[in-house]
Amino acid sequence: MTSGLPTSGDIARLKQLLQGFQVTQALHVAALLGLPDLVAVSGSRDLRSLAEESGVEPAILSRLMRVLTGVGVFSEISPARFRVTLMGELLRPNAQHSLHGRAVLFGQDWIWRPWGELIRSIRDGTNAFDELFGMPFFDFLENEAEACDIFDAALATGSRRRVELTSLYDFSDVRTLVDVGGGGGTLLAGILEQRPDIQGKLIDRRRVLVQAEANMRRAKVLDRCELVDADFFEWVPPEADIYIMSQVLHDWDDESAVTILNVCRRSMRADSKLLIIERDGIMGSGSMQSSLSDLNVLVLLGGQERSVGDYERVLRIAKLEMQHVLHLRGGWIVLEVIVSRSL
Repeated sequence: MTSGLPTSGDIARLKQLLQGFQVTQALHVAALLGLPDLVAVSGSRDLRSLAEESGVEPAILSRLMRVLTGVGVFSEISPARFRVTLMGELLRPNAQHSLHGRAVLFGQDWIWRPWGELIRSIRDGTNAFDELFGMPFFDFLENEAEACDIFDAALATGSRRRVELTSLYDFSDVRTLVDVGGGGGTLLAGILEQRPDIQGKLIDRRRVLVQAEANMRRAKVLDRCELVDADFFEWVPPEADIYIMSQVLHDWDDESAVTILNVCRRSMRADSKLLIIERDGIMGSGSMQSSLSDLNVLVLLGGQERSVGDYERVLRIAKLEMQHVLHLRGGWIVLEVIVSRSL
């Protein structure tokens, strides 16, 4: 038991945390209205012209801008005139390391409604999404084109950051690469751009492959990438030098993760390698983002973030073994995996 009384700072901090969902929605609306772009394009903007261009009543917009200024997205450089801060720049769609896609995603009702049922997931250990929406999360995305686009745009942000993998991992002997569950293809496109000697395949849902094709064409690597509509619970292309799974296994419980890994192992050659890219799910200091992501995959999918030790256990069941662990920025890990030598 702690001694003494909570400070005024403790009280203020807890109040701020309790209202976090309100800040999320304010950031979401700022992203939808494009306010950071509207302000940044002119260097600074007065409230009246910003309201006119965004189509919002000035008196109402001023209330939103007060919150956005309070959390550090804008600075008020003179009465009713605003400038975008360095943090606010991250809400611009084309900014380096943009978080615009995440701001759009986290304000969607199909994200926050399952979080409203967190108590059920904590008590039962099951995801809340299925019961709320009458179908699994990825089936929902398959049936909702707009939701699918929003989800993949948010994931693409992380994929752009993880393209640093090409500077840390030796792809010199790789000629064929399969991205399992590669989504919109941002990660694979980045690798193929850096390595013109590699032929790639991306396997995912049919609807997602439309976006992947556009991304591959934009990166001018479509001629070296085959897009495959298939279920990775049943099949992945065989005989590749490298397989990559980026943010795939955390979506699933251990039993399902083992099933996916077994399918992949059966397609691997004895000298093939599998690269698993995930958050480091170890509990401890500085792991709040990973911890929140862990609850997010619980309420949406029934999955979990795992530590390196957790992955070693799951891989062992699937008759795979870990060779190396690479650490990327932001708490990401890359596990280099091979078929178990005991087979």
